Amino acid sequence: MATQKNFYPVILAGGSGTRFWPRSRKSMAKQVLALNGKDSMIQQTVARLAPLAPMENFWVITNEQLQGVIRKQLRKLKKEQIIAEPDSRNTAPAIGLAAFLLLKKNPDAVIGMFPADHVIADEMRSVPFVVSRRDCVAQLLRAVAVRVLCETLIDRTFSCFGNV
Repeated sequence: MATQKNFYPVILAGGSGTRFWPRSRKSMAKQVLALNGKDSMIQQTVARLAPLAPMENFWVITNEQLQGVIRKQLRKLKKEQIIAEPDSRNTAPAIGLAAFLLLKKNPDAVIGMFPADHVIADEMRSVPFVVSRRDCVAQLLRAVAVRVLCETLIDRTFSCFGNV
């Protein structure tokens, strides 16, 4: 399965550590715990998505309490790839932040959002599903770009002739 250079998996890893209390805490929320194996949930998420994109395209949006432990668990990611929100604002602002940063970095980016705290029993079935959705979004974006280009060319061509 080939990676796609314009695909950016963004892992949403905020959380306050209340769902699995007493095991989880603010500094050890469920996504950094190994609940069903030796790897934490965020490590499993990265491993599951690794065939889809180069490691330099992975990004994590988290909070200040989890940033340090996530850096230790995901040593292949650079420091700047793990973004800590100063204040947790929930999912939509985290997605907006990721989209803003990545589209600035690569205007052709196809961004996939993935929660860090999902357990996926049949991982072999999930990867082709994600690949098909990734490729579908990339094709849709190309189609929209072509349509906008065509409309722009048509508008410019007809404006050359004045009012017809």
